[in-house]
Amino acid sequence: MFDTGCIWDGYYSDFDRNFAIGSASAEAQDAHKKLFDATEAALSILRPGITPLIYLPLCMIYCVQTGHLPR
Repeated sequence: MFDTGCIWDGYYSDFDRNFAIGSASAEAQDAHKKLFDATEAALSILRPGITPLIYLPLCMIYCVQTGHLPR
């Protein structure tokens, strides 16, 4: 995984890439799917004017609802 991001003049950026060298294990494939689904869920609520501080609690709720974090 390669993950980076920055904040500049009120703009927030997050950039990551996930890849496997050789065949990915079933566990790695499952983790990738969970990350992809979480990203899609975040994108579905993305709207102008919603600050990044709103997204962390929403991501935590998503992770609890999908069983990725304990209740």
